[in-house]
Amino acid sequence: MRRDGKTPILGQSRAMETLRAMLRAIASSASTALISGESGTGKELIAQALHDQSPRANGPFVPLNCGAIPRELIESELFGHRKGAFTGAVTNRVGRIELANGGTLFLDEIGDLPLDMQVKLLRVLQERRILPVGAPSEEAVDVRIVAATHKDLEEEVRAGRFREDLYYRINVMSLELPPLRKRDGDIVLLTRVFLGRDWTISEDALRAIEAYHWPGNVRQLKNAVDRAQILANNNHITIDDLPLEVADHAEPLLTHATPVQTPAGSATTAFSAPTPVPRTTGVFTGEASALSAAVSVSPRLEDLEKAHIVDILRQQNGNKARAARVLGIHRRKLYRLLERHGIHDERPAV
Repeated sequence: MRRDGKTPILGQSRAMETLRAMLRAIASSASTALISGESGTGKELIAQALHDQSPRANGPFVPLNCGAIPRELIESELFGHRKGAFTGAVTNRVGRIELANGGTLFLDEIGDLPLDMQVKLLRVLQERRILPVGAPSEEAVDVRIVAATHKDLEEEVRAGRFREDLYYRINVMSLELPPLRKRDGDIVLLTRVFLGRDWTISEDALRAIEAYHWPGNVRQLKNAVDRAQILANNNHITIDDLPLEVADHAEPLLTHATPVQTPAGSATTAFSAPTPVPRTTGVFTGEASALSAAVSVSPRLEDLEKAHIVDILRQQNGNKARAARVLGIHRRKLYRLLERHGIHDERPAV
């Protein structure tokens, strides 16, 4: 949250501009709101922003993850209880709804709320009153409820796992958060924000981050950046500091590699199928000659790739780090290619 008390919604993509416009329109309303989106897209952040931009901004913002509370405790957590209401209730407890009085209650993962609690929540929305466990009478509350889910609630209604009447009650105003992969340009922006001013990042690492599909969305990106900062040296992120699945995703394929300089200074094209591979004898396992002959008859891409890797390794006297640079790929990619093609002998033939 910024110093002015407003929650920043980062992003310059068209999807985020649309979201911010919807947010401004919905914030001024007193109606319940439903935020939907994949896990990790920032639903609580949006709920907080809705609260911050609403007339209730000076009141409390109280979050509750409905999927994180044990079933036997959810009623007490929501509605509170009175001393002696059940074994272990040694004092009065104020529930989350009452805590949010005058402000906003954010019910995250509302799709996980048990059916019996859905009935009680529906009554709160209808009557604006709660009945704490063990209390003799209901109490009035003034609270705006904002709910969120990663589930398809319409499907949950059809399956009988979510009440239809509650669904329509909470879905008066709706916001759908775009996944990170559909926020063009925002991945790099968020990465630099998460890194902070004192950090730098290599171009290949930044390309890898931008090319990855981020199934865990913003939360996964933030975790990846945090991990990279722990592993990095001198406040500089390289591709070696990234999670393996991120680094792998953006490594160039041999079929698309561009010319690079060899240690001797001569330009070598990493690979450009379907250029025939010259016949080579006596390298590694001794199968490059057979491969080259086979390629001339049936130039399969896998065979071309394997023969080319063998040839480059021979040129670099088996040095994998140099071979990876010549091929224009990360050395971890080269190791996996060696394993996939069954190239095990690291020594060039004499």
